[in-house]
Amino acid sequence: MKRHLSKIVRALVPGWVRAAAKERVTRRYYRLPLVASGNCVVSETGETLAASFDGVRLVVPMVAKRDVEGIVTESLAAHEVAAICAAAGKGGRLLDIGGHRGLVSGFYCAGDPTARAWCFEPSPPLAESCRTLATLNGFGGRMQVCQVALGPKPGRQTMLFDPVGGYVQVKRYEHTMWSEPQSIELVVETLDQFCAREDVAPTLVKIDVEGYEGEVLAGAGEMLRTLRPVLLVELHLAFLEDRGVGPMDVLRPLQEAGYRFSLLDGRPISLSQVCGCPLARVHFFARPKA
Repeated sequence: MKRHLSKIVRALVPGWVRAAAKERVTRRYYRLPLVASGNCVVSETGETLAASFDGVRLVVPMVAKRDVEGIVTESLAAHEVAAICAAAGKGGRLLDIGGHRGLVSGFYCAGDPTARAWCFEPSPPLAESCRTLATLNGFGGRMQVCQVALGPKPGRQTMLFDPVGGYVQVKRYEHTMWSEPQSIELVVETLDQFCAREDVAPTLVKIDVEGYEGEVLAGAGEMLRTLRPVLLVELHLAFLEDRGVGPMDVLRPLQEAGYRFSLLDGRPISLSQVCGCPLARVHFFARPKA
């Protein structure tokens, strides 16, 4: 229903009006601070560039230039990364699910020599970019790249791969891929399986998986019940609707495990407010109730 209404709105309402309305809604959900004055790309060489974020320096492969510039210059992206690093805590354990080029894991490890991150990225070229970043910054075993998908049960699954952008998605959404997608078979494991095998008790689990959030959480029941980590979820409401998946069903494992929800700045938000957000996607924390 939301998708059909969006098409009608796009056809009838001028673009500047839609942009202004979106900006007002975004400000309501995200009280964005100013980007820190020191956040910038500070130097470049032929193959790499150096970025500064909240006083943390990270060497980044040149292929990630657009992505890291977005983090250090855009309020929402900078706010999200800062919130992730703060929530994971000093000496924490971050599970970065949907790692893309590894920048979140990279900034977290660069800012704290006692921190560890596991970066989950099933796309072959993006996983390789994560490995390159870890090597460039000398993280060693503190930043581990896991080239697998996380889902409701272990096995294999066929998804779609964009050979230009490198993205892997469960289906092709409108305006999300740069080229004709190819089928790719991925190894799938569960969060419960991973935490038990690696004996990892995460302090923060970040989930950004393009509408596959429900499958990731479906494989995390034991972790949610016993390890009780904080989660930062990017819920892709538009993609879920495109798949015919209800956001309430996606978040039911968190509700059943006794989690409460808040926005990035700490303001409480109800489950119904998360699911009813008029934006295409919403970022929120899920924390275990005391």
